[in-house]
Amino acid sequence: MLLEQGHPARRSCARTTNACAVRRAGAEVFVGDLLTVADVTAALQSVRRICFSMSL
Repeated sequence: MLLEQGHPARRSCARTTNACAVRRAGAEVFVGDLLTVADVTAALQSVRRICFSMSL
């Protein structure tokens, strides 16, 4: 929805197949470990808003 409205989007992907689909949609992909502070800090560079959703 963000991309459709012209907003930039960045998403974390755990699997390569998910990352490919996200890139094709036009979003930037963050590859890293959400349990590593340095990775999360890098992923949040220039981010103004976050939507965090994780399924178990």
